[in-house]
Amino acid sequence: MCRAEDVPIGVSVCQLQENPVAFDKTLVRVRGQISIAFEDFSLTAGTCKSSGAGIWLEFGGDVEAPTIYCCGDHSRKKGTVLKVEGFSLPLKRDRSLRDFLRLVDTQRKPQPGSTQPGIAATITGRFFAGKPWTRSDGKVLYMGYGHLGCCSLLVIQQVSDVAAQRVSH
Repeated sequence: MCRAEDVPIGVSVCQLQENPVAFDKTLVRVRGQISIAFEDFSLTAGTCKSSGAGIWLEFGGDVEAPTIYCCGDHSRKKGTVLKVEGFSLPLKRDRSLRDFLRLVDTQRKPQPGSTQPGIAATITGRFFAGKPWTRSDGKVLYMGYGHLGCCSLLVIQQVSDVAAQRVSH
């Protein structure tokens, strides 16, 4: 039998960025574009009107983040389950995850002269808003996770609908 808190709530990337506190510690399902680079593993939409903090991604379970970023040890022992704010966060290992990891690896290690596809995916996972920080203009952002505490956090527990997308520059 499922508990109510075990059923993910469908949200958009923009909803998470515009009102992170409303979804703090909630299991969500969201579709967006994955940004992967040095000091970046984040979920974006490109269409949000809000200038909220970003959404940093981490894998649940024992899968390490596929990016290099500052501060702390981000390694994971095989067989462990990621824990954040008292939540144990496993990762469903299936074909969609393997497809996702293959695309992430391709984007992370581009071949010279090649154009890399963007990645779109539906992610189900636990969202953590972070701590409030007030900018000089008075706008409050929620952050504390990821590179230099840049962002809110979405822990990936399941990936579905994975697709490579053309990226225009």
